[in-house]
Amino acid sequence: MRCFNQAWLLDPKNPEVYWGFGSVLHDQEKLCEAMTHFETAVSAGRYIHGLYPDAGRVISLCGVQNIYLTPETRQNLYNRSDALYTEAVEKDQNKGYVYASWASAYYWRENYVLAWAMVKRAREAGGQIPPQFLSMLRSKMAEP
Repeated sequence: MRCFNQAWLLDPKNPEVYWGFGSVLHDQEKLCEAMTHFETAVSAGRYIHGLYPDAGRVISLCGVQNIYLTPETRQNLYNRSDALYTEAVEKDQNKGYVYASWASAYYWRENYVLAWAMVKRAREAGGQIPPQFLSMLRSKMAEP
C-alpha cells in the first residue's frame, strides 16, 4: 500500500494507482472498500486491460460479503459487475481471463449454472482455470 501511496502522490489521477489500492484492500478482505477504489479507477474513462474484470469481481464480492445490503442494492451491485464484464468482453484482448474471472464472480453469487457457462467460454478463449476453483465449483454442481 505504501508504494501505491507514493505513486498517488506523484500522480493522483492515475487509475492504475486506484486499481492498486483496490487490489491491496481485496487481499485484506476489505471488499467494499476495495470496490470504491476500483470504481474510481474505472471512472477515469481509460480502458486498461484486466481492470474491468478485476473491478467486476470485487463488486460482486462486496455484494456477497456485505450482509447489511438490501436485496435491491445487492442486485444493483451484481448488475454493475455484469456490465463491467460485458464491456471487458468487448474491449479486452484476454477474453479467457475475463470469462474465468466472471465464472468466479458467479460462483460466489451462488449461480453455479452461469459459473460453468463462463468456465466453458474461458476454456474456448484459451483461458486457464485454476484447478482449485474447478474443484470448488464441482463440489457445488457437477460439470455439465
